Amino acid sequence: MRTEGSIINFSQLIEHESWDGLSLTIFYMSLYSLTPHPLSSENLASRRYEDRIIIGDVTLMEYADLLKEIDSASLTPVEEESRMDARIYYVFENKYGETFEVAMWGRNDSMFVNGNQVEEESIFYDVIMPFLPENIAEELQAFVMR
Repeated sequence: MRTEGSIINFSQLIEHESWDGLSLTIFYMSLYSLTPHPLSSENLASRRYEDRIIIGDVTLMEYADLLKEIDSASLTPVEEESRMDARIYYVFENKYGETFEVAMWGRNDSMFVNGNQVEEESIFYDVIMPFLPENIAEELQAFVMR
């Protein structure tokens, strides 16, 4: 995972209307796909396994309220770290080199947020649901509901 550089503060970005150059890239595969080994975010984004969606600043502006919720999300470190097996990985980037990234999942439905393994938090699902293909959104919704 990339952890160099600074992390996007969505509330500040929205307050200053600094949308120019903001993008969201989502790498994904079916949650039911079998792979020969667990995937890192780099593996998933390598084009060998992934499908990709890129969303630009104009579209993201429509979801300002949802993006602001990211800043107030509770990031609780997991008690026992595990290996990543990425099925969904997404990264926000802006023209200033700031990023924000999430990879799903580790053991016990944990997530990796900006390189840190944390307990699951619903906002990290909610923020990408509007952009996922219908079949992947349905799989994710079923996974979250279990």
